[in-house]
Amino acid sequence: MKQSTLVYGLCLLLMMGCHGDRLDTSQVKEEMNAREIIRATPGQITEKARQLGKQTQAQLEAQWRQRLKHALDSLPPEEALAYCRIDDLPVYQQAEARIIRLSPHPLAPRPDSLVTPQALELLEAYVYGAAEGVKLDENIQKTRNDQALLYTKPLMFDEAFCLKCHGQERSEPTTQALRKRFPQADSVAFQASQGDLAGIWSIEFEKRTVVSSIGSN
Repeated sequence: MKQSTLVYGLCLLLMMGCHGDRLDTSQVKEEMNAREIIRATPGQITEKARQLGKQTQAQLEAQWRQRLKHALDSLPPEEALAYCRIDDLPVYQQAEARIIRLSPHPLAPRPDSLVTPQALELLEAYVYGAAEGVKLDENIQKTRNDQALLYTKPLMFDEAFCLKCHGQERSEPTTQALRKRFPQADSVAFQASQGDLAGIWSIEFEKRTVVSSIGSN
């Protein structure tokens, strides 16, 4: 492979010389690097996808919780609901992944274009595990005919501020705001306790994105 890359580079040099143009070495280097083949085992690809998913989820959840907590500290819960979203957060917008929060209740709309059958199956598995008292953890699976990898992690009602909107003590104005924003009956009827399963993070990467990330290390 190195030999073919060298030959390609020499050909570019000769072509530029024939035309009498000044050589753009940075462009030559970029084109040569683009032809380097990244070799990675299935295990390496899966592990890298897990790392990327874990990092993306942690950063996104931190941004989301920080903003929501700040909103709840300064606004009544029915107004702070507007900040319980992730699609306008920097990590979400910059990530090379399909990201969604899935809930069994539901507590948020589901963009059908982002939801895979595997994600829905995993959500059901997490719900079953929570009901059985099983310790819930992250998961990584191949999707889209092995052309993508799906990282999932449980999302818990593990902070008191979550219960201001979704707990048993929520106010009537908050209930009305929930009913308006999420017209599904379950989202209003459901009343969580601290430690309950809220749903899952679903973060899907294209396989080529993961492989490219391995090559950039």
